[in-house]
Amino acid sequence: MNEAKVIDLTEETKVEETPKKETKNIDKKIIYLIIVVLIIVTIGLYFLLKKEEGKNETQSDRAINYVEKLGKDFYEDYYYEQIETIHQNDESTDIKSFLTNFEENGISVTLNKVIELHFKTKEAIDKELSKYDCNYDETKFIIFPKDPYEKNSYKIEAHLSCKNLKVNEK
Repeated sequence: MNEAKVIDLTEETKVEETPKKETKNIDKKIIYLIIVVLIIVTIGLYFLLKKEEGKNETQSDRAINYVEKLGKDFYEDYYYEQIETIHQNDESTDIKSFLTNFEENGISVTLNKVIELHFKTKEAIDKELSKYDCNYDETKFIIFPKDPYEKNSYKIEAHLSCKNLKVNEK
């Protein structure tokens, strides 16, 4: 009496497929979690390195960088635009020939002149420089226009006259 035993394989197959799908979902979740953690770590490192970068800068460097940036903004956003406006209104005025006059000696602008022209407020400048007790009549930047005498073709020198500026202190 040989009885044949019938085995229903469809149920066993279903049982085996379910764990595979769950494993795939768990693997995807782990991969997403790893990606999120890596992004957070990368962002954290970026801000940490950015913060450390500023610590290596001396007081003198910070003040000079501020005055140079102020000079850059003043020249590009105010002075050069004034020259362009004059040129548009009077085409006989050539920007290049005008700026050539300042190539050697430069255009000297004190902090008080920046305030007087309403380019920056005294409060805005004080926020950056008051701790150094700078003389705003003597602290200045000098802009040296360079060929081809365009908005971005110049060199800037910062000249500081500050009582509380320690050159080697960080």
